[in-house]
Amino acid sequence: MIPNVVEGANMTGLVSYLAGPGRQNDHTNQHVIAGSRYVEMEFAGAPLGRADVVSLARHIDAPRREHDVDCRRSVKQVDAETGKVSYRKVDAGVFHVSLSLSADEGELTDEKWAEIAHDYIDRMGFGATDDAPSVRWAAIRHGLSKNGNDHIHLAVSIVRTNGAKVDLGYSHRRSQIVAGELEREHGLRVLETRDMGVGSRGVKPAEQARTVREGLPETERERLERVVRAAAAASRNDLTFVDAVRASGVMIRPYYAKGSRAQVTGYSVAARPRAGSDPVWFGGGRLSRELTLPRLRDAWGPTSPAVQEAAWRSTRDGTSRVSSPGAASTKSWEAAATQLKAAAERLKSTPATDRAAWTSAAREVAGVYSAWSYRVEGAKPGPLREVSRQLGKIAATPARDATRSPSTSPRLIAAETGMLLMVASGQASSDLAYLMLARQLTAMTRSIIEWKDQAGLTREAERTERALTATLAAVQPAGAPASPPVPKTSEERARDRLREIREAQTRNARGGSPGTDGSVPYTRRRHGPTQGPTLGR
Repeated sequence: MIPNVVEGANMTGLVSYLAGPGRQNDHTNQHVIAGSRYVEMEFAGAPLGRADVVSLARHIDAPRREHDVDCRRSVKQVDAETGKVSYRKVDAGVFHVSLSLSADEGELTDEKWAEIAHDYIDRMGFGATDDAPSVRWAAIRHGLSKNGNDHIHLAVSIVRTNGAKVDLGYSHRRSQIVAGELEREHGLRVLETRDMGVGSRGVKPAEQARTVREGLPETERERLERVVRAAAAASRNDLTFVDAVRASGVMIRPYYAKGSRAQVTGYSVAARPRAGSDPVWFGGGRLSRELTLPRLRDAWGPTSPAVQEAAWRSTRDGTSRVSSPGAASTKSWEAAATQLKAAAERLKSTPATDRAAWTSAAREVAGVYSAWSYRVEGAKPGPLREVSRQLGKIAATPARDATRSPSTSPRLIAAETGMLLMVASGQASSDLAYLMLARQLTAMTRSIIEWKDQAGLTREAERTERALTATLAAVQPAGAPASPPVPKTSEERARDRLREIREAQTRNARGGSPGTDGSVPYTRRRHGPTQGPTLGR
């Protein structure tokens, strides 16, 4: 279940939108399913006309007006180009959150959604306490989203009926925590990336719209992430990183510590703009959590301040030290394959409980796939990029976790391997050397897939398996022996088990003895009518 929090000031405008036809006339059967006491008594279940909308909004917002409460709060803003942090006051008397299921989860009943809404309100601190009354609020349902997601919206006043304000500190993070609790308690699908604290940065709707409009294979942010991830895999320090990024045709600039023109604490990258246009800059953290400069430096190991300063000085004087080495020799490819084989063996011996080591390995392997994608797939990303993307989600642990328990393991994959895959022209000079490298990289990927499955990231493991299968088909040299089969996904294993159960039922119906063939007798489980394609409509 995904919570999306927005704070604003216009309760009537919000309720009017939720109860209205929608921007594309996509709202249907608009009705209140839950709310504070008076809201449920007067508005729940019935269609909402214009007069009802105004009355409902004024009722929810009445405590703020009656007590003349100032609901302005400071909001942090970060300049995308300079990284400068500033604060501004915004009116935030209205708390709006949508709670959305995945399209393939089906639909919940109004009753189940009402339970979830009440639980969310209480756990977020909007409900009544021993010494304070609750706020006023309404949960509105208006059909599925355009992508088929069942969802509800909560319109909430942040002012209690006695005039006290609710503390909204860390409301976005708290919403994620509460959503995770409700997923488990109400039998919903647990969002794995939240549960495990992983995930790359999401693509904004405007970015996606531009990509579709211009017919591009990936967004600008995704392309820059691929380049930066590849450059990081091909680098040993700031110096080689800056050069690798610039050699790929991407602009890069530093962020300096406050009051310094020598100490670099971050960076941003941008594609070269068209004539007459300004570049759009993305900080490393906006590409993915583990691509911030401090996280990259942790992976590279200690570097002298002089080298770091020289690296970023080159972005001002225009020098670059990376050039394509041309076609690599067979020995270079064989050396890379040998190095990857040793890395694969080390990874296999890593304890499953050492999460820091496994996520570090996922970051390194994702970088190598990005480097390979950059060289082989170019401007048209394919299966190599997809494997990198899936592994990158596992690598993107929250910064607090990386700080608390950083990996103490030495780097698995040498920078030379990443550089070879990123900038060497042409394929390996022998199919055998190329296949050796591909197989060792596949072995490491499969080890990470197994670890992800054990760690509970089942769907992430399945997505990576599918991407890996496509990759093997795409890079297999002609006449090469077939690669080992990809293990079955958990969904396939579940279908196999269902088939066994049904076969056992059939045998029992024909007079066979249940369990005599080693099968487990089937027991029907009963569930309440909380989900279904038409319930709650």
